This record gives sequence, C-alpha cells and structure tokens, in this order.
Amino acid sequence: MRDSAAAAAALLAKYREAAERTADPEVAVAMTASLEVHALFKQLRESAEGRAGISALTLDANPQVRRWAATHTLMWNRDAGRATLRELNRM
Repeated sequence: MRDSAAAAAALLAKYREAAERTADPEVAVAMTASLEVHALFKQLRESAEGRAGISALTLDANPQVRRWAATHTLMWNRDAGRATLRELNRM
C-alpha cells in the first residue's frame, strides 16, 4: 500500500508540473504538456490514491492546475469538478 501511495505521489507531481506547462506561450510546449497530463490522468484514475490526488489538486494555487484537475475530477465527482470550473470561470 505504501508503495502505491508513493507511486501515486510521484505521478501527481508530474501531473501538476505538466498541467502548469500547458499554459506555456510556446505552442509546442503547451501541446506536449497537454498530452503528458492526459497520459498521467489515465494512470492516476486507476487508483483511489490517484483519484484523491487529482481531486485535491482542484484546490491548487495555480488556476491552470485547478482547471485540469477539475475537468478530470468530473469523472468521479461531478459536483466538485463543476464547482471548481464555475469558480475558475468567475476569475
């Protein structure tokens, strides 16, 4: 169990960093980061730790990270994902 939590934490750190890079003004960087975020999401959604970690990122200080996390959270917690997306739309 501890190994899976550590693995999820490592993937979440990569997910967060890639989500931040999706706002890069260089289109190639942003596109590559988008593909990375999606690939990491597909791995993270398979475990409770991964889903909880993505859900927790809906509270991240970076709005780009919150946007990605909220969108992905819609799959298992529609209300929480929508609430975060509504908040971001008001910014």
